[in-house]
Amino acid sequence: MRQRADAHMHSIRLGDKPILGHKDIVSLDIYRQYFESNNIGTAFVVFNDEDSFNELKQSCPKTDIYGFYWIHDKDYSIPDTADALKFESYIDKIDISEIGPILDSDTKERPVYIHCGELERGLSNPSKVEKLAQLYSDRRFIIGHAGAYAPPIGEALRNLNIPELVQQAIDICITNENIWLETSILNYEPKLELIAENIDSIKDKVLLGTDFPLTIGDVLEDKVQVKQNILSEQPTILSQEKLLADYLSIHKDRNFANNIIDQIYQNAAAFFR
Repeated sequence: MRQRADAHMHSIRLGDKPILGHKDIVSLDIYRQYFESNNIGTAFVVFNDEDSFNELKQSCPKTDIYGFYWIHDKDYSIPDTADALKFESYIDKIDISEIGPILDSDTKERPVYIHCGELERGLSNPSKVEKLAQLYSDRRFIIGHAGAYAPPIGEALRNLNIPELVQQAIDICITNENIWLETSILNYEPKLELIAENIDSIKDKVLLGTDFPLTIGDVLEDKVQVKQNILSEQPTILSQEKLLADYLSIHKDRNFANNIIDQIYQNAAAFFR
């Protein structure tokens, strides 16, 4: 059975800050069920509270869980349990071109996940990640959401230049050895198409993620009115795998698709080794 990896999840436990529209604590049973039902061997989990994160790790011993510590502001202390750092310009209004002092203080040179999206792109975008990666060439960076979250809400996205952002992220990933691409989510077809069409060039640096346990509605926070069935949709690693594999199977073949999916999961499994 294929062992999967989810390269973008969130700990929403006691002590963690609420995230966007998701205000409720998520039980350990929900995480255990998700890991087991999707056969997830590796998980990258964003967290705020060290105790809650450690509890999550201990309760899911069959999954290799790596913690991405979310730095919200300048008043921070990086816990020893953090395997990587996360910056989120959309929520925290942080200009990532100004995080140099934080990176300088991190003597472990942990990898850095940077949220990039179609909103607040002046604070965070693929080209800004590239500039940081060139300044800190010994450190690995992950472009979150492949440059744009891009929920499947059709007309509302038309004027946000999402294909341009995603293509920019792909090109930067190709030309910079220390930059990876995390894909959550692939439900918007133009984004899926670009990643699939460039997969031969980026297959060794793609990380498949979901934002679990957030739903699309949690992320949108009622900013856009769309159908309720879209708002309640919770992307899983199986659903994301299927979207990419089906597209590759149609335009290449099933064996090619399976090999690519296996490679992508291996990318995450080997990232911290």
